[in-house]
Amino acid sequence: MSLLVRTHRVHAYLVAHLERAFGRQVEVVSFDARILPRPQLDANEVTVGEDSSFGHEYFLRAERLSAGLRWTGLLKGHFEFGTMSLNKPSLILVKNVQGRWNLEGWLPPAETRGFARPALVWTTLSGRSREPAAKNRFR
Repeated sequence: MSLLVRTHRVHAYLVAHLERAFGRQVEVVSFDARILPRPQLDANEVTVGEDSSFGHEYFLRAERLSAGLRWTGLLKGHFEFGTMSLNKPSLILVKNVQGRWNLEGWLPPAETRGFARPALVWTTLSGRSREPAAKNRFR
């Protein structure tokens, strides 16, 4: 499976899905994948671009982004993340002239009345939106 994710076509496919998931330009030097002992996709030397209203630096860089893949998603022909982790991440936080932070678009909206916790929704690489599973896992 690792050889498959190293082809140009699959590389472009995976980058496009990451860009949709992050909502920003994404660059990845290479991908690695494995099925056993559990399915996992690794993106090596990842750079997530910044929203142009906050500047031209990168937003996030990491030596590696590792994503556990759910068997159920793979059997249906798409990627569903179980867990995601970053190795040696670097995040640049910026506040623009309107007083907004570049991280705000990634956070769930704040509740305007009361102290109820907002529902979180994550977009999977397959483009579907879902609520996160227990223990802060992504679907």
